[in-house]
Amino acid sequence: MVGSCLYLAIEARGLGRLLPHNRGPLIAFIVAQVLLGILWMAGWLQARKVTGRGVYWFIVICGLLCRIILIPAPPVLATDYNRYLWDGLMICHGENPWTIAPRAAIRAGEALRRGHTVAGAALRKAGRLANKYPAVMRRINHSKFPTIYPPAAEAVFALSAWTMPMSSGSLKFFYLGADCITLVLLTALLVELKSSINLIMVYWLNPIVVNSFFNQAHMDLLAFPFIILAVLLAVRGSLVKGGISLALAAAAKFWPLVLLPLLMRCGEGRPWSRLKAGIAFAGVLALALAPMLLSRAMGADSLLAYGRYWHDNDGFFRVEQWFWRAVCGWHPWHGLPAGLWARITTGALFIFLLGWLIRRPIHRSDLTRKMAICIATVFILSPTEFPWYYTWALPLLATAPLYSILAYTVTLPFYELHNDPAGIVWLQHLPVFGLIILEWWYYVKHRRKNAVKAGDQV
Repeated sequence: MVGSCLYLAIEARGLGRLLPHNRGPLIAFIVAQVLLGILWMAGWLQARKVTGRGVYWFIVICGLLCRIILIPAPPVLATDYNRYLWDGLMICHGENPWTIAPRAAIRAGEALRRGHTVAGAALRKAGRLANKYPAVMRRINHSKFPTIYPPAAEAVFALSAWTMPMSSGSLKFFYLGADCITLVLLTALLVELKSSINLIMVYWLNPIVVNSFFNQAHMDLLAFPFIILAVLLAVRGSLVKGGISLALAAAAKFWPLVLLPLLMRCGEGRPWSRLKAGIAFAGVLALALAPMLLSRAMGADSLLAYGRYWHDNDGFFRVEQWFWRAVCGWHPWHGLPAGLWARITTGALFIFLLGWLIRRPIHRSDLTRKMAICIATVFILSPTEFPWYYTWALPLLATAPLYSILAYTVTLPFYELHNDPAGIVWLQHLPVFGLIILEWWYYVKHRRKNAVKAGDQV
């Protein structure tokens, strides 16, 4: 793993130009990631059986080396980080990234170069910044929309830009700090749950985690320290503090919102203590999101476009769309498009599962397992199943491993082919769907067997 990161760091500039356009090197890169996933799977299965702290420190040092090696290397097979760099630069110059889209800044810059007048001081400043960094501006995805990232994430982007403007290395340096905090908190959570601390390998040495955050510089890991802290506090009985920490996680990335009902059902406390946790969550989140909510545009267009239209690498959602397209083709009352019907169905399925997970109070020892199931379900049902979205579940899967979901580490590297050839998406999802069915069957069978034994003892 360390050797592969060293090679990637040394050859990053050449690979960055070569991989997107050359099939052979791209396939070699994917095969290497798949092999690393297989080795990782075998490694953590063995590591959890070993006692003593030697293996733990070996895992920690190897994971740390992988991350440090990749910090100075330019990201390979990624462009999202350009948006983070631009947002941070805008904030450092006193401008609002939720109101000015990068494309508007590019056009303002072009007008300024031609000597034309640009209305608005903010747009003029954004145009001058865009002219200063044209290479970054060209690589920003969905540049017609202002940013959709919440304030806590934007604060890190701004801190990175203040330290070293337009530097992916500076961004990854701050990622490393956040990830080390996640490591410490996750180790504490494993100790609290009386699990093997060697299970830290599920997260810390996962090749998709290392590639997504320290090669490709995605920002999702910024929410992880707050999520693990929220779970640790809830397990220790501090639901209100857990709610505050979870709110800070949602201020970095919106998806931790779905974990609030599970957090509020943890333990056997009085309803008022659960309600206080919900109130604390709502209050802190409202304050944290205030800069975004008070912006003129509030990023609403960006969020609506993302929620309504974007989908990529989806498996289950793709099947839903096929079903609704067939239904809308013959049913006389199909005023809504198939994509929207699929999203409504997805929401209904998730609400049903969430209701099932919280139907009874959750024992503290079972909280991480149910949260891992919840996040894994969000990923599987999602219209956008990017590999870095999969990492959302990994910190909690370290405390409650689900073999079927962890198998995605082996299959998701095929995402880089972008469904070429057609159908490669099913190579990523169908093996995992099959394993989910097997794991569920084993769980039901094992539960029935335990019920029979309990009945015999009675």
